[in-house]
Amino acid sequence: MKKRLLLASLLAVAALASCGGKESSSTPVSSTPATSEVATSETPATSEAPATSEAPATSEAPAGTPLATYDFTGLTEATLSGEATVDTISKLFANVTGTNVIASYANVAKVYNGNGKGGAKEDQFGMIKMGTGKAQGTFTINLNAGVTVSKVVVKVHSFYAASEKFPENSNYLKVNEVNKASGYNATATPEDVTYNITAASSITFTSTNADGTGVGRVCIYSIALYA
Repeated sequence: MKKRLLLASLLAVAALASCGGKESSSTPVSSTPATSEVATSETPATSEAPATSEAPATSEAPAGTPLATYDFTGLTEATLSGEATVDTISKLFANVTGTNVIASYANVAKVYNGNGKGGAKEDQFGMIKMGTGKAQGTFTINLNAGVTVSKVVVKVHSFYAASEKFPENSNYLKVNEVNKASGYNATATPEDVTYNITAASSITFTSTNADGTGVGRVCIYSIALYA
């Protein structure tokens, strides 16, 4: 009986010894799966805006554009002697503000540098006098190629000053198809008179009367041309 108990004890000790091994300390590491790269699509390049075409250059200036002003207040006796002709009238138009747009002159008659005898400005210069007591004064300006004028402003006064002797103005200035009374006051101070005409490449100035058929005398101090 004691032998059996001893044998059972030895078997039990042997069983315990066989189970006494240590557990593996290495913990299996699960590898994290590689993250897949997200392909980012590049922003498509924006197409450049189409080039804007420049507006074509226009040869004619917009309506109302100032072109040139011809001033006669600086004229002296030495500028021109006697009546102007088609060959000499350009001397009266030498003082210009802006660009000279006059190519030539025509039909020049009874146009003078300054005023001679009679009138409000007797024996004075610094103006163009047009007309006599017996004849109209007239001249035509022909403009440069491609230039047209639709407005003319003339600083002008009647041959006479307003007075008891001459209470009414009978002196007119006609510019192409438009006929208007010249400036008229007691001091013979020139006044701006505006002519809106049909666009033209040549302009005729005529000193006349109210109906445009008779004679007239005026003194012109400047002429401004507008497109």
